[in-house]
Amino acid sequence: MTTSPAVPQLSLDNISVGYGGPVVVRDVSIEVEQQEFVTILGPSGSGKTTLLRAIAGYLRPATGIVTIAGTIASNERTWLPPERRRIGIVPQEGALFLDASLRIDVRTEVRRLLADIGTMAILVTHDQEEALSMADRVAVMSSGRIEQVDAPWTVYDDPSTLNVARFIGDLVELPVTEMQGSSAHTAVGWVPIRNHRESESSSRRVVLRPEQLVLVADRGVGPDPQGVPGTVESIRYHGHDSLTSVRLDDGPVVDVRSAGGTGVAVGDPVRVVVTGTARMFADPVV
Repeated sequence: MTTSPAVPQLSLDNISVGYGGPVVVRDVSIEVEQQEFVTILGPSGSGKTTLLRAIAGYLRPATGIVTIAGTIASNERTWLPPERRRIGIVPQEGALFLDASLRIDVRTEVRRLLADIGTMAILVTHDQEEALSMADRVAVMSSGRIEQVDAPWTVYDDPSTLNVARFIGDLVELPVTEMQGSSAHTAVGWVPIRNHRESESSSRRVVLRPEQLVLVADRGVGPDPQGVPGTVESIRYHGHDSLTSVRLDDGPVVDVRSAGGTGVAVGDPVRVVVTGTARMFADPVV
């Protein structure tokens, strides 16, 4: 006996939405399962709220199909009004969170209650910490399109586009000066690239997270010095971590994230070492 596959609680198939003029959401497709918590994350004006309004029935898509629990809610022939979709929208009131600790407590409790109820939920936000900490999957929007849908750690560690990499968290971008196999030469030295076959542009850049860079005391030139030399320009201490800006001797400034304090001061000579692998993208300037 075979069982039929579970029907997604929500399915969007090539949805495009506008306000009577040019569309502001283009060709969006995504499926959300029962009990799944999905965050739609993007900058202001990326189309997040417009997409949510189309799901709820407040806007009729120009093209595409909206299916809710196996029932078509919107296509070129069908239109279910909001009151028949059994979807609730809760607008977030900023005044409820003048207190950062309260904000964390509320979102933790909301996430727990949704899991207990077993219902699907979609959160629309431009708050990256909120999106990454709450969601089963994150859909990153830019200019009306979804550029990546993945688990939070995948969106952060393995962004599919340079736009996603730049929007999610802090980023260190470095031009590539030379390639040898799967390694790229940059201002921080040779860096192993995990997607070197995907970027064929003649002008490319490597992207790293600041926590992939490590500060090492500069003890002068030894037989095999670690990393590349630079000078500490500034230190931003946040308690749980520090972000140190280092001007490399070759010119660019890179940010290094360290747990707790750094043990260095502004003006100190240091060396910067790369850990892990990086992604590489075509340079958008070219």
